[in-house]
Amino acid sequence: MNRDITRTDLNFNFLTHISGLVRDIHASIMKTQIYPPGHRMVGKFMEKPLAELEKIFKIKQKLTIELQSNSISSEGLLLPANKYTNEFGQAMIRNRINNIVFDSDVWKEDFHLTFVYFYGNKAIAGDFKAMLEQADIESIKINVANPLRLFPFEQSGYFENDPRLIARNQIAEILRKEPCIAVAAKIGWPLEDDEVITHYGFDLRRKALAIVGEDLLKEMQLDKILESFRKFASERKDILAQPPEEIIIGMKKFFDFIGTVHGRSSSALEFRNAFRDCGFSDENIGNFFDNLSAVRLQASDNAGTMSKMLETGNIDTNYEEEFNETIDKLVGGNLWDGVEELANSLFNNLNSHDNDIVEKSLLLSKELINRVLKNSFNEIYVKFLKTFEEWGKRLSHSEPMARLNAFTVKQLLENKKYQDALPLASLFGEMGFERKISDAIKSTIIDSRLSQQVAEDFIKPNKSNRKFLFELGLDLGSPALVEKLLPYIADNDKDLRSSILRIITASGENAFPVIEKFIQDTIGFVRENDGKTLQNQEWFTLRNIITVIKNIGSEQGIPLLEKMKDDPDNRIRMEIIRSLENIKAEKSLDLLTEFANDKDEHIRDTAIITIGLMGLKESFEILRGILEKNPHLHQQALTAMGYLKRPESEEYLILLYKEPELLKNFGYSKEEIESVGSAAETVLKKTANKEFKKLNKNTRKRSLPFFKK
Repeated sequence: MNRDITRTDLNFNFLTHISGLVRDIHASIMKTQIYPPGHRMVGKFMEKPLAELEKIFKIKQKLTIELQSNSISSEGLLLPANKYTNEFGQAMIRNRINNIVFDSDVWKEDFHLTFVYFYGNKAIAGDFKAMLEQADIESIKINVANPLRLFPFEQSGYFENDPRLIARNQIAEILRKEPCIAVAAKIGWPLEDDEVITHYGFDLRRKALAIVGEDLLKEMQLDKILESFRKFASERKDILAQPPEEIIIGMKKFFDFIGTVHGRSSSALEFRNAFRDCGFSDENIGNFFDNLSAVRLQASDNAGTMSKMLETGNIDTNYEEEFNETIDKLVGGNLWDGVEELANSLFNNLNSHDNDIVEKSLLLSKELINRVLKNSFNEIYVKFLKTFEEWGKRLSHSEPMARLNAFTVKQLLENKKYQDALPLASLFGEMGFERKISDAIKSTIIDSRLSQQVAEDFIKPNKSNRKFLFELGLDLGSPALVEKLLPYIADNDKDLRSSILRIITASGENAFPVIEKFIQDTIGFVRENDGKTLQNQEWFTLRNIITVIKNIGSEQGIPLLEKMKDDPDNRIRMEIIRSLENIKAEKSLDLLTEFANDKDEHIRDTAIITIGLMGLKESFEILRGILEKNPHLHQQALTAMGYLKRPESEEYLILLYKEPELLKNFGYSKEEIESVGSAAETVLKKTANKEFKKLNKNTRKRSLPFFKK
């Protein structure tokens, strides 16, 4: 009979199933009585109960049906009372049978003959056992002392189709209490089904244990599996010291299975250590690992040796080839412990005061990084990046670590692992490497070649990639990337345009040479028919460039603005004025002073007000000069002085409020002088100046000493 077992075979309910078996036996015997012995239909009717019995024998080797009072039970469970179970029980009483035990090798003819007599009306006490002996039937026994059961069931409120009675659940319950049995079953111990009874005291086939045990091992934590494995190995030292071929093959399959579920390091290094804990020699252990695992174990040993050499500063780059081979084997075998050990030793050396140790460690670190990053599908890849990030934070003062971080980020970007590169790139931000280290290194990461790839991916409509690349651009601030993104600074896609503006701004002063070249090579200053107004695309591009210069806020951007100061498009000159307010440098005042004489009234007024908004010490003298030389601009100049909010400007406003006729010497008319007094009063009211509040009309003639000269 075919006894290959599957998980489906384990998903049946014993109570329901055995009740069905009793029903089928009774029905089949009743049907066979209408045919003469030997008729083909007799054998056919017996196939159904035998098929039901065979399902049980896939899991265990024997089945016991017992008599309890006037009822029958199996595996300690009372079968539901019905016509079939009642008649089966009556037959057992009539034949004085306490139990019937079926062996898994029962024949159809023996089965049929047994139950013909069992249900026969003429059967009398004592004849049934004699019949079995006379017919030489050995696969069915009666009144067996202490018949084995599958499970130690307790009759406690079970119901028909109760999931607690499903075979798989009951086997799992046994294995959870003794996980060592699950380990042994997966390995293939014991070697025969009969030995399960000898070793464990219950009747289960090894394959049934192995299937349920495999599912259980998938759920178990690795440390629990190792604990159970140590127990198994300790109890079976005699077998494992000189293992039969079946155990060697089973052990290799077991390690491969655990490695698949819990990582390859589990299938080699962890279990080798477990063997050692149980007192086995490496020679004994070698029997159980395939060639590939043996190679990985050797790589793990090599990693430990190399790590100790690195920790002592004994770094010989002549063993670079051996180092690389070891890393490849560790990564290929997913042996994180070895990789981590080497990484920690190398990164720690970057903090050394010995430049030779630092440079050699950098060289080997790059080889390590190259090999790890090539296997992004590997568990080691994720763990390594996390460890590397932690070292970057720990060595934020280290220039060699910053260089290595830049190398790693660049490798990730080249591999288009933008999301993975982001945490490391962020180390070049405010919370990472020291500013003087960061600024010198980060701008070198995205070079001309890489910037082309990044820019192309950035402008694609892939929102996920764009999000990560945007953050990377902010952290790294690459001039090469600025060059590739500038053509899209006025793109119709608002989100793209906004992101590009922020990335270029984050590049800071490094962006200015690139912007200057872009204006020279790209902007044609094409205008509308009036000869002044820039065409839309040109205008939007220049406006956004001026916005970037404004947002960077460095006086090094002023020369770029100066080159556009005479542009005939009023909008360009107005944008320049607005950007100068944000730069707040003395050079900004020089340019604003020129705009204060612009032929366009709106630009002229805005420039004067902006001089006041700058709030610089030099602003006052400039505004005073504009006021004294340009009577027609006195309203704008006085308003700007109010925005200035400096002591000298407020004293001057009070003076003009009290004695506006002082401006007569500068060519002011009577009407303009009166207007000055009124304007000064309006501005002072907004400043909430204490001196002004004390004043009244009678004190208007008193001069302040600061301005007498």
